[in-house]
Amino acid sequence: MTETKTEFKTLLNCLIAMAASDGVLHEKEVDVILEILHKIIGLGIKRKNIYDAYKNFEHSEKNSAYKILEDSEDELGDEIKELIIKASYLIMISDGKVVDHETGQLSEIAALLDVEEDKFAQLIREAALIS
Repeated sequence: MTETKTEFKTLLNCLIAMAASDGVLHEKEVDVILEILHKIIGLGIKRKNIYDAYKNFEHSEKNSAYKILEDSEDELGDEIKELIIKASYLIMISDGKVVDHETGQLSEIAALLDVEEDKFAQLIREAALIS
């Protein structure tokens, strides 16, 4: 997978937005983000980087999935869009508690990425097999 800097930044910001959607950054969410970035992207970043990204997200004017994706959606390929959906699902279930706001956030991300409902369901099924 060859992501551009924009795609990587968008992926990371979407994962942070997903983790932030319940108001708390859980340790397990950080673990999943690190694992995704390491195993799929090949980046070895530190926990501190995730916490820093979370703090920046909280204080940023782009602290919603809409604001993250409004500028970059057209630049994203299908492969990275699918990865964002699957990885966001894994973040959502990682802390063992799924709340309405998280499911709404995941649906919003899919809609903003113009992922059709059938494709969205397929991606969730595929991600569920990973978990």
